[in-house]
Amino acid sequence: PGVYDVTLVATSPGGSSTYTQPGFIVVQSPPTAGFSAQVNGAVVNFTNGSVNATSYSWEFGDGSTSSAANPMHTYLTDGTYTVMLTATNNCGSVTFTQEVTIVLPPTANFTADVTSGCSPLTVQFSNQSSPNATGFSWTFDGGTPTASTDENPVVIWENEGVYSVMLIASNPAGNDTSFMTITVNGLPTAGFSSQTAGLAVVLTNNSVNATSYMWDFGDNETSMEVNPTHTYASTGTYTVTLVATNPCGSVEITSTVEIQGAAPLAEFKAIEDTGCAPFSVSFSDLSAGNPSSWKWSFPGATPDTSDLQNPTVLYNTTGVYPVTLIVTNLYGEDTLTLTDMITVLDLPVTVFNYVEDQGTVTFTNQSSGALSYMWNFGDGSTSDEANPVHTYTEPGTYTVELTAINICGASTLQQTLVITVVSANEPAWLDRFALYPNPNTGAFTVEMSGLPHSEVEFILFDALGQQVKREVAEFGTGTLVRNMDYGHLSPAIYQLHIRAGGYVKVVKVAVQR
Repeated sequence: PGVYDVTLVATSPGGSSTYTQPGFIVVQSPPTAGFSAQVNGAVVNFTNGSVNATSYSWEFGDGSTSSAANPMHTYLTDGTYTVMLTATNNCGSVTFTQEVTIVLPPTANFTADVTSGCSPLTVQFSNQSSPNATGFSWTFDGGTPTASTDENPVVIWENEGVYSVMLIASNPAGNDTSFMTITVNGLPTAGFSSQTAGLAVVLTNNSVNATSYMWDFGDNETSMEVNPTHTYASTGTYTVTLVATNPCGSVEITSTVEIQGAAPLAEFKAIEDTGCAPFSVSFSDLSAGNPSSWKWSFPGATPDTSDLQNPTVLYNTTGVYPVTLIVTNLYGEDTLTLTDMITVLDLPVTVFNYVEDQGTVTFTNQSSGALSYMWNFGDGSTSDEANPVHTYTEPGTYTVELTAINICGASTLQQTLVITVVSANEPAWLDRFALYPNPNTGAFTVEMSGLPHSEVEFILFDALGQQVKREVAEFGTGTLVRNMDYGHLSPAIYQLHIRAGGYVKVVKVAVQR
């Protein structure tokens, strides 16, 4: 192999000539294949040592290939692989093979036949690490033994608690760690405290690690509550037993409690608490704790005190009254006052006012002590509203009646209303009207002219609609001047109704002093 020059000598009768072409002939060598491999865990770096090759073909022994000159390849599993490199040029191909061994770090894992239980707890561990693990290092917090290199060790825990287990799985390529928690349960710890209150005892459970409880109160009564309250039938010394239980077993503890008598607890009721004067009320004692004496106080009643257990008293005056009971026994006393307990009613007081405007009257109910109402407006209409509004369709004088009702009966008030209803189609019946002076001291003059009538009626009403004065005068000529003197009137605003035939005129009169 090599590179060669070619020389041409041309000869003729006239002489010769020489020409040389350098490197005209190239003689190649066949390739030489070779490589080295650097293993780093699952990764292998290949260094190509081939000579005279122009292309490369790699087979890594796991089904993977490459045409790179210096490839890097990652293996997925442990093993020994035959790597083949084929080097090629124009003169042919040559193949070189070499084995590489892959060792990956292991994956640590393990299981236990139990992970919790009662002491002493025996646990069988099973190694579940990847098959390439060659070494095992176990650590057992609180266990016996505390460490092991066995593949599947057995460990015992004597004391309750929560413990950590660690496995380190290793091989020449590295190691991996896995953890597990073991819970060791023990018997419960039983304990309780007590606080008495009269015949009752309040029990506070101080047990630890218990899942259920059984109480025996020493009087043939039991309970499964966590923190029961128990009431004894009588005083005495009682032995209270608590059994605390969990899946590991039961523990029992006892303690004595001294039950002494308790002060009574006052309670009572009235057979009836609302009625009409005179109202007789009977009281029933409902006190607990066996009281031996009773002291009642009845403000507003006759009698106003009593030492009977179930007294009866009489209320003669309307009002709302409190009742007090003091009960006593050998161990103390208790007082109960019920304010606003007794309500004594009377007949309602009926009062109302009104404002009239062109036949529409707004009634204001000022009654007291009533539960319901009935109005009669004097024109055949009624209402049960508290504050009705009623419209009269005809002028006239109406007697309005309000009846106020409660459980004691009813009371009625009547008032007279003079209603002026003027039709929009009525002709003006007064050509001229004057009232002077206004305001005045009760004396004033009325001058008027208009349609003649046989007579004209003057009616004076106060602010409550009560008639104060009535006068009649002749109006046959259609002209009238009338002097009126009501000097006895109190200062107020009054209404003067001037009526002639079917016509009415209303004028406000202000009386001042």
